[in-house]
Amino acid sequence: MGIETVGNDQWFVQLLQKLGHEVCVGDAAQIRASYVRKQKTDRRDAKHILQLLVEGRFPRIWIPDAEMRDHRQLLIHRHKLVQIRTRVKNELQHLMLNQGMQKKQKLWSTEGRAALAYRWSHGKIDAGRTY
Repeated sequence: MGIETVGNDQWFVQLLQKLGHEVCVGDAAQIRASYVRKQKTDRRDAKHILQLLVEGRFPRIWIPDAEMRDHRQLLIHRHKLVQIRTRVKNELQHLMLNQGMQKKQKLWSTEGRAALAYRWSHGKIDAGRTY
């Protein structure tokens, strides 16, 4: 069975594999480039994919196994968490600069965090927002 690669097709490929089908995922751009068509329809696309499979010209792409996909997903999630942490630290650094406290990297030391907590708990940090 051959399909074009699309955004979120992993669940569909896994389902077909569980049902016992051999699934070939092809590069959509190469599939489109190998067939000149006036109008795009699912029926024509299916016939073209079948023709490519029969002729042995189907442009297969490599698909990582489940363990590799999970590992990649964890790395993406970690990257997003690091970005969030960086944004929060930058925002706190900005708030402290607005309050006249310039500590740069020392803001994240034990003393710097204590000073930040003290100013925050005593209402000495004005975020510049009015509600």
